[in-house]
Amino acid sequence: MSSRDTSPHLCEVAAKLGACASAVSNWCAVKHLQLNAKKTEVMWFGSATNLRKLSSADQHLKVGPDNVSPSTVVRDLVSSSTLN
Repeated sequence: MSSRDTSPHLCEVAAKLGACASAVSNWCAVKHLQLNAKKTEVMWFGSATNLRKLSSADQHLKVGPDNVSPSTVVRDLVSSSTLN
């Protein structure tokens, strides 16, 4: 994590989220599918205070060999949500 004062809890959450995304990617590979990192999106939710503790580098999610950048808008097949 960055040199900023990031709480261990936030570091743990980011690591667990990355591990879950990698597990999904591995599951896809076993099923002869491929997770498209270019179409994969991540949005961080939390208080403004906690979100400020995450540096720009810390907000990226590692999915296998790929890095997923955070989004302010995440789309799904049904609707759109916007972070304001």
